[in-house]
Amino acid sequence: EYIERFVSENVLIDYVRLHDGVFVRAETDVNFFVFDRVVFAVKECIKPPIENEIVNFYTIDESDKVYTSPTMYADFFIQEKFLRISTPDDKIFLLRDTNNVVDFFNHNTDTVSFLKDNINEFAGSFDAVADTIARENFSTVKQGFLLIPSIELKYYSDTKNTFGLPFKNGFYYFDMNDKGTLKRKEYTDVKGFFAPHEIQSREFKYTDEVGMFEQFLIRASIGQKEADIQDRKNIVESFKTMFGYLCHNYKDTTNNPCIVLTDMDADDETRNGRRGKTLISKAVQEVQESIIKGGKEFDSGYTFVFADLDKKHNVYIIDDVPAGFKYGDLYTNILSDISCQRKGLKAETIKFKDAPKFAITSNWVVPYDERNASTNGRFIEYKFTNYYTTSHSPKDEFKCAFFQDWEADEW
Repeated sequence: EYIERFVSENVLIDYVRLHDGVFVRAETDVNFFVFDRVVFAVKECIKPPIENEIVNFYTIDESDKVYTSPTMYADFFIQEKFLRISTPDDKIFLLRDTNNVVDFFNHNTDTVSFLKDNINEFAGSFDAVADTIARENFSTVKQGFLLIPSIELKYYSDTKNTFGLPFKNGFYYFDMNDKGTLKRKEYTDVKGFFAPHEIQSREFKYTDEVGMFEQFLIRASIGQKEADIQDRKNIVESFKTMFGYLCHNYKDTTNNPCIVLTDMDADDETRNGRRGKTLISKAVQEVQESIIKGGKEFDSGYTFVFADLDKKHNVYIIDDVPAGFKYGDLYTNILSDISCQRKGLKAETIKFKDAPKFAITSNWVVPYDERNASTNGRFIEYKFTNYYTTSHSPKDEFKCAFFQDWEADEW
């Protein structure tokens, strides 16, 4: 109340109010200090030393004339962690580097408002700077973009002996060359970028506790099967390996099979699904950038079937394929480059090392011929037991919907 009275009775125009005082220019004429029992006093405002020199994109002379240049804009954008991507079509692509996450910046429409938010002036000087950047958006500002050194957009890739995931509290990874221990890296030490993904909003904390998902995977893989302990252990380990393989984006040119998830005892007459195959594919999507297509939606003969595939995708899931699905049509895509024909654009080739792994789910029999080495080398089938059914789902057993009902501990 008294600060408001101080401002009002001294007719202050340019000032900054804090919780217990008012900052004004040194030359401001202040005449009233006493208000009832509250007395204001003048305190010298000493400018603190500059620890980090802030680069600005403009200067203002004594006559309030605004000066900018392409170099000043470029230096400011670099300070704000803008990166310019080198592209084959020679267009300007900008992204803001936040924890190596690719966050593309709409420079044609958002630059003026971004710069406006970084104007450190007020009143007439503020308006003068705002008018300047609005006029220069497609001239001087664009020239500043071109002065930013260009880089190639390379997404992070695991190696044969390393595997990592980007979490909110850091990049966590295994390195088999270093005793397979779990370690954490700062993002500045990670080579490569990550596509924006929900995983980056989650904190990671290691635990030996067996969670819902692991329990589900065990029961879906062996069910109530009566077998010796070693056989059951081998089956569970093979399912865990399958899931780890889909989460690990390293690709071996000699061994890169498509994972096929089916039902045990499936036939070509009865469709008995609901065994948990879709939960596996959803789990993969929760940790890796994936693209999913319905089985009837995926048409290998369609020219634009891979039009929406991008280098950021690590897994390509074809869900619920119909009986008679032509698995052979995927031979080339599984073990070689993929040609992506975009509508109205020139086809783009995604190299094998950047192409996704493939996974297929089906309720029908997968054709098998032990003499067909080409098929057997490109596909590995995992059969789900009937432990989970339409009348007994994971939600019924665990009393929650997987993923969407989980709290931080379960994640």
